Amino acid sequence: MALANLKRLDRLLCNLGLCTRGNVWKFVRTNDLKVRGEKLKKIKDLEQKIDPQHITLNGEPIPYVQDLHIMLNKPVGYVCTRVREQKDQKILYDLLPAPFFRRNPPLVSAGRLDKWASGLLIMSQSGEIVHRLTTPHKRTGVFGKVYLVKVQKPLTGREPKIFGSGELMLRSDTKPCHPAKFEIIDPLEQLVKITLYEGRYHQVRRMLAAVGNHVHSIQRVATGPLELGDLPVGHWRELTQQEVHNVLNLSLI
Repeated sequence: MALANLKRLDRLLCNLGLCTRGNVWKFVRTNDLKVRGEKLKKIKDLEQKIDPQHITLNGEPIPYVQDLHIMLNKPVGYVCTRVREQKDQKILYDLLPAPFFRRNPPLVSAGRLDKWASGLLIMSQSGEIVHRLTTPHKRTGVFGKVYLVKVQKPLTGREPKIFGSGELMLRSDTKPCHPAKFEIIDPLEQLVKITLYEGRYHQVRRMLAAVGNHVHSIQRVATGPLELGDLPVGHWRELTQQEVHNVLNLSLI
């Protein structure tokens, strides 16, 4: 057994968000937690270092023992924050199992979506993954963020050229936006696809306002090499090993 796989039991349970340091023994005693098929007999047993694969909780292996990397399809109306500012405010973590909020290192989002936008959010306990997915990269496009946007007014047809010019100025900004892709998907439905290679405050909304239009709805459908696909709204899934590999092996140059 590799020593790197051994975890001190009390720290493991706390880091997984299953309990706090102050109530770890109470958690063990009130749940059917076993190590190698045996229940713990004394509080000192919490200090043993063991392979997480040898632990069961209520007859099942402890889930999500490794660092979490998940994809979430955020619904409209939820805020990307860890702090609930109002009692009835909906936050991302309401959509996830409660222990996920308490994990250490914390599970955080790679980038944000405003309250009235929906779609793909990547959340990870890895600072490296978060960094790579929030670092713009124009040359290869792998870090582009892709949005399906329904606009309020008819399209003029000039938008692709303006968005791609690298000269579009936003109100109160001192530098023009980086070139962005603007594809007209359905002119009758006023549906477009916009790919950004930088992250400014409410950038999609402000870029459209700069060309005389406004947003009806925004859905993020891709972040770098990760695509939302058919993940239902309000649901989440773990990233596959291949998806994690793809992110970690992308160049930031």
